[in-house]
Amino acid sequence: MNRHDSSSPMSYEDFLRAATMFQDGAMSPEELEQFDKSLQRSPELRRWFIEFQEQSATLVECFRGQAVHGNDRIDTDTDSFSSRPQRTRIEPGTGHDTSSLTPGSQRTLAWAAVAMALAACVLVAFLPGKSSRQIPEHDAVMTFAEQASWGGAADQWPVDGRYLTRSDSYRLDSGSIRLRLNSGAIVSVAAPASFRIVGPESIDLLAGKMTARTSGNRTDLVIRAGDLEIRDSETAFGVTATTDGDVDLAVFDGDVSVRVTDDVDPPSEQMVVEGCALASYRSAGRTTEIPYEPGKYQDIWPLALGIDEASSIVDFVPPGPDVSLSSLAHNHKMFLVPEKLNHHVSRPADLKLVLPGQTWPSSPTQKFRVTPKQSVSSYLLMYKPQTSNFGSRQTLSGSISFQHPILGIAVTGDQLRNSDQPFGIDDMDYKAFRGRHLEDVDTEFGSLPADSITISDDGRQLYFSLHVGALTDHLRVLVDDSQSTSSTDP
Repeated sequence: MNRHDSSSPMSYEDFLRAATMFQDGAMSPEELEQFDKSLQRSPELRRWFIEFQEQSATLVECFRGQAVHGNDRIDTDTDSFSSRPQRTRIEPGTGHDTSSLTPGSQRTLAWAAVAMALAACVLVAFLPGKSSRQIPEHDAVMTFAEQASWGGAADQWPVDGRYLTRSDSYRLDSGSIRLRLNSGAIVSVAAPASFRIVGPESIDLLAGKMTARTSGNRTDLVIRAGDLEIRDSETAFGVTATTDGDVDLAVFDGDVSVRVTDDVDPPSEQMVVEGCALASYRSAGRTTEIPYEPGKYQDIWPLALGIDEASSIVDFVPPGPDVSLSSLAHNHKMFLVPEKLNHHVSRPADLKLVLPGQTWPSSPTQKFRVTPKQSVSSYLLMYKPQTSNFGSRQTLSGSISFQHPILGIAVTGDQLRNSDQPFGIDDMDYKAFRGRHLEDVDTEFGSLPADSITISDDGRQLYFSLHVGALTDHLRVLVDDSQSTSSTDP
């Protein structure tokens, strides 16, 4: 890993240090501007940058156990989820007492650990026999886990670390997970929680917090919690249950059918619509309307949306009908707004987008056609500083990892306008946002650098560096969600 290219403006070690600061959003505006310009000038740096970002998630997986618990053994089976906590911050041990080392030697050991981890990850990726292993029968598959650990005996954990079957119950002691049921429904769960998989479209939530969404493409979901039975189709909601049988329900989108199952009389059904919430108390045997508070699900709702990870500067707008995009402003935060999920266009949409493997604006946008057969989810990323005026400069850099690959990103004014109708929020007046696009050149008499974004080759990671003065930065991310409605293994 001691590589150097005469065309590169910095050494590889300096690049790794800068790339890590970029990924963590730790660069000052001046450092970010310099790093930006270096990437635009040097093809070699851009190649290193994409390689580094694509490997970062794998590095986290390789060191997850040691990072949290200081385990002596690193689980190198990156295709499975162990019972140990997962997807943690990279903090590999060196086997030495680093407190006595000089700052220079500590840095050398740290980058050596990164180099060895990269080599190990590459080796594991080419181990034979991974694809030939038979997939066990299951009713749900775990598609993501973050610092997740399971309670109970080993035979009560997911099969092969990821497949869930009908059983007595599963107990999630720490972390959070995302499941895809065989029906196509997507469910995220936060620990501590216990639940039972009843069938390919049904879960009993015994205790804990859960969010769920369905695509409506013949996708049904039944959640039983306490005395409530919640039936869902083409909607999204969050539910919390206590061990005493008390349940809170909040409907994020659409409407759900709810009934109390232990009524003396035949259970009566009621509809709970978007932006409403209710509670069921076992001692009372009835439901009660409560204030709608979607913020309590903000830690796991992004998982159900298909967002695996994001920099701390990215805020997820709470779901609901009363969100005002014009009120979303922050000097040091970018807002992510889900627009349309699992959407099928009525006719082909021809767009110009930034495609996977490209860095914009050094690479031009390309023509792309979205067909009615594709299931597409759209996300609007907004950066609108509170102190937005000519002559001021606010800068953000970070990254977002998606469960499914990005099809393309609209960044210019024309691209955003052309994609508003097929992929924007219905009845949203996007014209109210002045200058809602990224800049491909320096503006405001050269005082405001150009914006830049990079999409990884596999389309799952977006890296951005945005600079705003008097206007607003918008970009629309289109994600291929066709897999989310499939019951096949990912």
